[in-house]
Amino acid sequence: MATILYLSNQLVQAVEAKKKRNRITVRRVWQEEAPGGSIINGIITDEEAFLPFIKNFFSRNKIPSRDVALVIGSSQFNHKVMEFPRLADREIRKLIAREFAENKKEDTLYSYYVLEKKGKKGMQKILAAAVSKEYLLSYLELFRKAGIGLVSIDSETGSLVCQFSHSPEIQKQTCLVQVLDGQETGSYLFDRGVYFYSQKNRLFRTETEEGLAEELTAIQGKMSQFASAQKIQDSLEKFYICGQGTMALKRENPAFDCYRADKVVCLLRSVKKKPDFIYPAGILLQEEKGTSFLAQIKREQKKRKKQHERFMLCLPSLCVLVISLAAAAGLGSSYYRNLEKLYQIQETMGDEDLTGKKASYELSMTKVETMKARIRDAQETWEKLMSYPTFDASIWKEITGSAGNGITVELKNFNRDSGVIGMNATAADPRQINSFIAALQEKDIFESVEYSGYTYADSTENYTIHVVCCLTEGAGR
Repeated sequence: MATILYLSNQLVQAVEAKKKRNRITVRRVWQEEAPGGSIINGIITDEEAFLPFIKNFFSRNKIPSRDVALVIGSSQFNHKVMEFPRLADREIRKLIAREFAENKKEDTLYSYYVLEKKGKKGMQKILAAAVSKEYLLSYLELFRKAGIGLVSIDSETGSLVCQFSHSPEIQKQTCLVQVLDGQETGSYLFDRGVYFYSQKNRLFRTETEEGLAEELTAIQGKMSQFASAQKIQDSLEKFYICGQGTMALKRENPAFDCYRADKVVCLLRSVKKKPDFIYPAGILLQEEKGTSFLAQIKREQKKRKKQHERFMLCLPSLCVLVISLAAAAGLGSSYYRNLEKLYQIQETMGDEDLTGKKASYELSMTKVETMKARIRDAQETWEKLMSYPTFDASIWKEITGSAGNGITVELKNFNRDSGVIGMNATAADPRQINSFIAALQEKDIFESVEYSGYTYADSTENYTIHVVCCLTEGAGR
């Protein structure tokens, strides 16, 4: 029995399930809403609020906290569909790294999910995924503080593709599956049961089922045009919808064909409080071994540890060998040369005036080198200090200048280490929000502007804007 945790935006869902052949049995499901603004697009933006929440979520519900499989929904994961021969796992990941060469970084990790195998020794179509190792290490540190042990980390896209690919409703069909998650929807296009393409869209009309249905229908139309442009053989006529709030949407709009989670997740009737949809369980259907991002990190750490241990064992012998060779070479090559210099030194030592000048020169050079070293240390310290962003009047002027009429912005906090600016932004008219966000994203002083939508506050009769800005290196200097 495995414990799987799903994180993306506010919805936090954990399931206890097991796999038997190509079917999943779910024993228990827990889900809650995380504190507002604490996690956006799979990025923990407020650890002080999220850390106690996740601790309490596990302890209060008595969720097993060892060997937890984490599934993250975030644009930090980059996905591509590729086709390779059937090779060893290490060789496949090398080929994947070449395909991601345009965005390749030293700390990038790669994984993949097999979509289709053609014959016993033929080609195979895979869904490749790339993510920064630093991003995953931040999750490892967070869950270490929470006392939760992670056994694997995977992307939401990989989990959902595995789940839908094994579904009788999706197999051999050309269809579109839309997955709702709060104010986001993911659209997954399948060509004859094989994953083809997906995208995520922000939803703005989630207050009513009618407005939400119109937005989803518009997305379906664009995906249909995309499928036609890609010359997919079968026409896209089958649409499924699932996720948070799906059942209410189905009641108001009978035209929507809801994806039945219990077609893939059997024995769901044993769960007392049935959710509309189970997001992370599909990762159990992943058949390839050794592709987990976390497994790669652990292998790398183990390899480095062994290399360090071997180096430390060989270090004394290497030092002795190097010293011996250097001493032998030095003595052998300089014996006659030093003999001649010895006579010259003896003559020089007899000259008292020359000896005094030499001592004065050597003392001066020592002082000069000491002063140069101090200057270099001061320059390095100053450069490091100036690389940190700072929040001053010019930064605040850029933010307030982007607000325009009808937008009120108040500074909440500023984290100098990460460059994250926390602020409270409100708008009287929601139509002004998009221009405000667009203006912020055009500013060169921001490395990133994470916008997760807005909510209406009855007490102030204003719209609260959920936005987090991160300054670039050296901003405000």
